[in-house]
Amino acid sequence: MRTGKASQAVLDRCVRRALEKQDGQKAARPGKDVSLWEPGGRTNLVQGSREAGWNDLAAASVCGPFGASLNPTAQMYLSGLMNHLIAEGADPQSITVCPMLPADADEKILRDLMERVGAFSHEHGLKILGGHTQVEDQIRSPQLALTMWGRRYRQEPAKVHGALADCDLVMAGTAGRAGTAVLAFCFEKELKLKFPGFLVRDAIRMGEGLVCREALRLAQEQGALAMYDISFGGVFGALWELGDTYKFGMDLDLKKIPIRQETIEICEFLDLNPYQLYGQGAVLIITKQGKDLVRRLLEKGIPAQVLGRTTGDIARIIRNGEEVRYLEKPVQDMLWQLRDRLQNR
Repeated sequence: MRTGKASQAVLDRCVRRALEKQDGQKAARPGKDVSLWEPGGRTNLVQGSREAGWNDLAAASVCGPFGASLNPTAQMYLSGLMNHLIAEGADPQSITVCPMLPADADEKILRDLMERVGAFSHEHGLKILGGHTQVEDQIRSPQLALTMWGRRYRQEPAKVHGALADCDLVMAGTAGRAGTAVLAFCFEKELKLKFPGFLVRDAIRMGEGLVCREALRLAQEQGALAMYDISFGGVFGALWELGDTYKFGMDLDLKKIPIRQETIEICEFLDLNPYQLYGQGAVLIITKQGKDLVRRLLEKGIPAQVLGRTTGDIARIIRNGEEVRYLEKPVQDMLWQLRDRLQNR
């Protein structure tokens, strides 16, 4: 299998089918990164009674490398989990943290990780429930597994499959934001030989403030039909997963995708596709009132655009001027295509 996030085909064959056999759980799947379930029995574990409304528990998980050349990624993983839960209408409340370190790792890596996790948790009002720390001589680099827990107000099952055609597809945030920050951090010396120092510094700071709470809140208030935060696989990967989950097509304008100049310059320098680059810090929103939502987002200083429309067929069209192409299944995230270069530094 390829490195990075497992492909949709692998997840369907090996993971999704097993999860769907569990009673009472709405399992996570490509396009839906949060599992939901109702605690058993007459008393709700969160609020004390079913009538209180908070009947669904929610959880989202992530795992991947951290530390050394990928130093900023711990906060990015945490931001991603928060965005997953908020997009599902849940209130993030707690996390578990499970680092795995190679035997030759310096303790400073673990200490730095927990300081970052602690600072993030304090900032966003999360409780660290616990976890497990393992040291293994079989692994080559530090790895991190995180699970974030929350609760969601009881909702009627959304009847959205087949009902999302002929809607506006809005993007809030900019393409490849988190990935740009990682690249700028890892290749800072090389980039400063090519670009002004301020551009590289601004790119590194793109890894800050990746939680999309305000954008998701505005979308919820406006009556969004579906929301999905962009992560591994970038904008193109998120568009595919969203369309595949809710069974709609799309007709979009590539030039409408918000993107910062830092991302364009760095991706051109490293020969990467910015639309397939780790995109935490941005969300896709399906709504009947795209222009109004974009106006409200822009008033809050959040970059936003109506990318195009959803359609009733399965074609996923991306237009770039006179050129017309069709969206393909998600490929390996651009960060992972640079993995060997990062490990050999």
